[in-house]
Amino acid sequence: MATVKTKTEKPVAAAKEATSAKKTVAAKKPATKAASPRKKAAGVTANNQVSYEAIQHAAYLIAEKDGFVKDAISYWLEAEAQAKAPQ
Repeated sequence: MATVKTKTEKPVAAAKEATSAKKTVAAKKPATKAASPRKKAAGVTANNQVSYEAIQHAAYLIAEKDGFVKDAISYWLEAEAQAKAPQ
């Protein structure tokens, strides 16, 4: 009769070798990233923020004067037109 090996049998010496082997890991170097200039978002500056707030306030005043009967975008566009109009 022939002897049949099962898949669960493992050589004892090989199993001990595999568990006792230590992996050597190279020491990590600290990341040194070159300082790059910060990119500004398109169209975002201190002046634009002031303009945004000014338009927001003007739109509210226009809407208040009109009795809030139109939609907010209409008031916003009217305030922008007034802000961009030559003085």
